Amino acid sequence: MTKAPHEGSGEGFIVRRILAAFGPATLSTGALEGAANLAARLGAELETLFVEDTALLEWTELPFIRQLSLYGLPATPISQRELELQLRALSADAQRRLAALAVPGSCAGRSGSRAGRFRVR
Repeated sequence: MTKAPHEGSGEGFIVRRILAAFGPATLSTGALEGAANLAARLGAELETLFVEDTALLEWTELPFIRQLSLYGLPATPISQRELELQLRALSADAQRRLAALAVPGSCAGRSGSRAGRFRVR
């Protein structure tokens, strides 16, 4: 939690923890590096959260949903189980990349994964 400065004291905020939330579409090495660098500079704990939208899993039940390939392969049906495995693999990859970025003693960190239905406003 941050500490509010006292009025007129000249003190700034103290950042103790940074939460960086990522999803399949927003996960990048640059974003992970930026979050890790910021936490290290501030001496803060970095907590990463990989967010999964459960609506994606529900959509796999629709008969017209297909998975597209970046390599020009034909679109194929995808099962809920296949998508769950892909999301878990992305989350594990993000955790490995974050661990590789960590410099011993620079910042403490932890990571997790959450699933839920999300609305964009």
